[in-house]
Amino acid sequence: MADAGISGIIVPLGRVVASMPLGQSGILDFAPPARLEHPTPWFRYGNWTLLVILLPGPAFIAAALIRR
Repeated sequence: MADAGISGIIVPLGRVVASMPLGQSGILDFAPPARLEHPTPWFRYGNWTLLVILLPGPAFIAAALIRR
């Protein structure tokens, strides 16, 4: 629920499936699909996704500091 502004429903793959413009009041209703056709990486691999995303950063920083 939004107090003011634009409201919308965005599915996990990033597609906007319903929206309500600024200044209009009403209700957005959406029945999500039973399963995603193509599951997101987070759904497939869980917290390992975050680990794979975050670990290269400190490794690059450490390599840059070692080369100094």
